[in-house]
Amino acid sequence: MTTKRLLACAALAVSIVGCSSDGSLDGEGDDEPSGSSSDAIGARWQPPSTSQTGNYSDGPAWNGGRSCSGGLKPGARARGDQIAAKFGVADVQGYACRPNTANKSQLSMHGTGRALDIMVKGAKGDTIANYIVQNANALGFQLVIWNRTLWKVTPDGGSSRAYSGPNPHTDHVHAELTLAAASSASAPPPDETSGSGPATPAPADPADPAGPAGPAGPGGPPGGDECVGDIDCNGDDGWGLICNAGWCVPG
Repeated sequence: MTTKRLLACAALAVSIVGCSSDGSLDGEGDDEPSGSSSDAIGARWQPPSTSQTGNYSDGPAWNGGRSCSGGLKPGARARGDQIAAKFGVADVQGYACRPNTANKSQLSMHGTGRALDIMVKGAKGDTIANYIVQNANALGFQLVIWNRTLWKVTPDGGSSRAYSGPNPHTDHVHAELTLAAASSASAPPPDETSGSGPATPAPADPADPAGPAGPAGPGGPPGGDECVGDIDCNGDDGWGLICNAGWCVPG
């Protein structure tokens, strides 16, 4: 890098606009400058190796705020709530209608409603960032910035590099969702890495066409009623049901 290029980066740093290691503006991860390098613990974050793939989708052009979403997208809010509950995080932020801090001609990802700021420090930040990376495809995340490292999906798998933007991201995990995941109001998918998620109903016993025990009792027909005698099952209509072990069954 030439002396002239170095001086240009130094001047930009003074005005709190980040320069990457090759002297270009670091336009990804557009948080307002905050935090301190003293928040960092040891070396910068090293994302785990994964096979997560995808295409990164950026925000639209800045047009004075007319393209701002007005708040977090439903899928982004759902993912934020899921992560907060899973890891005991008290503060998850995200929406802000403003330009990208490193590229004023572009809308901030926070203005699209697709970016979360998960307010954590230290080891918990590593745990959350790793979880998002390992489940990026299932959860719909496309980019993570944490402790001076940027990770994003590519068609060939996850890619990471040192992040040199204006905010070191040592006091929060910045995570961006894909367009599809952010727009979906459906419940978050199961947790891939821990295997948790909604319980799968037990399959029906082939020997018991009525399926597992339910309102009709073990082996009873779906919708069967409790009974004391046959009259409780048939009434005066002659339905062909009998009372067996306290339940109305075909007889």
